[in-house]
Amino acid sequence: MHTVLDWWEAVGPARIRAHMRETVRGAAADCAEAWGVDAFPCGEGLMSGPMVLVPLPDSAHGGGGNGGVCDYADAEALQNRLFAEGVEVPVKAIEGRLYVRISAHCHNERADYHALRDAVLRW
Repeated sequence: MHTVLDWWEAVGPARIRAHMRETVRGAAADCAEAWGVDAFPCGEGLMSGPMVLVPLPDSAHGGGGNGGVCDYADAEALQNRLFAEGVEVPVKAIEGRLYVRISAHCHNERADYHALRDAVLRW
């Protein structure tokens, strides 16, 4: 634990937090561009932390089983499908649409999110 705290202080919390924010913003933008969706539907200016919800394209989940409206069961099924492909990411149903919640930490880089991007593209 002391080593981690020493590293955190040596690198600097502001620099680490900036890296996490920029990594998750870049990953969200990469995925959204590939999927043909808006990476920041609420506005990028509202995003200040290392976590973001990215809307999934309708093709990834078939538009939901309830007249195009997705629910918890659709989110859970898609999360399990991603997990079966080696991608661990939360999938959330919000107002009838599915989103992936991606986050970054100091050890992540944009390339870490390519497996998610590509798994969704295959569908």
